[in-house]
Amino acid sequence: MIPSLTRFGYISAACVLLFVLGVMILAPATATRFALQVERLMAGLEQHSVEVDGFEMPYLAGGEGPTLLLLHGFTANKDNFSRVAKHLTRDFHVVIPDLPGFGEASAPQGADYGLDAQVARVAGFVEAVSIEEAAHVGGNSMGGYIAASLALAHPDKVASLWLLAPAGLAGEQTSEMRRELAETGRNPLLVQRAENYADVLEMVFHEPPFLPWFVRDTLAGRAAERFDHYTRIFEQIYDAPALNERVAEIQAPTLLVWGAEDRVLHPSGAKAWMEQHPDSELQMLAEIGHLPMMEAPETVAKALLSFHAERFGGDD
Repeated sequence: MIPSLTRFGYISAACVLLFVLGVMILAPATATRFALQVERLMAGLEQHSVEVDGFEMPYLAGGEGPTLLLLHGFTANKDNFSRVAKHLTRDFHVVIPDLPGFGEASAPQGADYGLDAQVARVAGFVEAVSIEEAAHVGGNSMGGYIAASLALAHPDKVASLWLLAPAGLAGEQTSEMRRELAETGRNPLLVQRAENYADVLEMVFHEPPFLPWFVRDTLAGRAAERFDHYTRIFEQIYDAPALNERVAEIQAPTLLVWGAEDRVLHPSGAKAWMEQHPDSELQMLAEIGHLPMMEAPETVAKALLSFHAERFGGDD
């Protein structure tokens, strides 16, 4: 009896394994969605959706406490924050939208995806999801620029800022991404052919993470499909005015995070912020690139919790 049960167990396990392998091979996009869903569940996040100014904006939400609104960067999406959210949902009600034009949000051709338009949509999103008190707002890269701009346009909506390698700060040195763009006209953040996706990973990470082949291929295909779309958006946002002249106007306490090996936005941009905003702390991370919340999620989460405890009370 026992041997036959053991054989049955082996056969069942083999069938499950074959099914999983079949899904990965025949339906890599489905397998990728499943992998993302697992990461969301581990973070305590569930997906919802709301309409803002005619745009459908899916978002992830979970956790208890004051609201922490997180905004992704250019070509990215809400899942860029799932890994760090796992360390934050015990202390915050984490809300992470797909910005219009990105991820699963509406992305009509010809729409305005400039920074002012996106700031207005984020303000509308805050109203649509009934965030009644001022939120703690974080953002990476383009999302950091939008977060800081939201604090300028709607200071009543922003209790604090968590800026992870934010765009919009002109530093003393030029990043590798900007040099390449100026010298060749080629944007190293965009993928024209799926086989070039590895080059983008090398640009945004100091140590690119392991990605299962079906996830890598799915993400590479999606990026290549949106090459023209992202090119148009980049043209709308690239020449936006720098924040340097307005940093002093921002009242919200700020935790600024930067990877010392950032090749996209040079870490010298941090100096421009810190010199003008006295109520700020800087976390400069050695051997980390442009996406610190993905390369060092536990480290940056701990720093945020400590920062929040010092300024707003609670356990660090």
